[in-house]
Amino acid sequence: MAYAVPAGHAGKTLERSAHVDTVINHPLPHRSVRVAGALPESFVAKGAGYAVDARQVYHKGKFLSKDVADFQMLPSLYARTRATIYYDGKPVAGADAATFAVLERREEQVDARDAHACYLRGPRENYGHFTLLAQRLTAANVDRIPWGANWPHPNSGAGNKPTDVTPLWPVDDGLVLNGLPAWAPDATVRKKILVDNPARRYGF
Repeated sequence: MAYAVPAGHAGKTLERSAHVDTVINHPLPHRSVRVAGALPESFVAKGAGYAVDARQVYHKGKFLSKDVADFQMLPSLYARTRATIYYDGKPVAGADAATFAVLERREEQVDARDAHACYLRGPRENYGHFTLLAQRLTAANVDRIPWGANWPHPNSGAGNKPTDVTPLWPVDDGLVLNGLPAWAPDATVRKKILVDNPARRYGF
């Protein structure tokens, strides 16, 4: 993701510009779009799609926050303002900005934590990357695939005692279920996964 200026300068990655407009360049030049309201004289690309000017913060060419003074880049795709943690430009719901920290070494599946919870690559907004795996498992033997989840998604964490109470993984089960039509497009297959296979296994 590269920020650049038009009028003979398109394609050049620039941190500052005296031109009237600032644009954001996608990997393909013909997909470049203008950053509405950006101030070229103070515009600075921060990396990972984030940028700031004297008035506001942007992510991938779109307004993100007015909290410029407290904006801070964090490792990976995380960023912080005074009150909000972002991952890839999206707010991490419930994250405590004051105590949030990205771990230098990942603890099991955790890559960040605050005083109240653990996080894995910020908020997960879709589970599309599981599509190929789910389709291959279903194709291998659909009669042995029941729907299930480890709700409420316990998190043992590294080095915790069996008696420790740890924050649960923030998983949206409804969002996971919404992926089923893509993983199993055939309604008959979905019925096996949701109804027939569990009924046979547990004697419903």
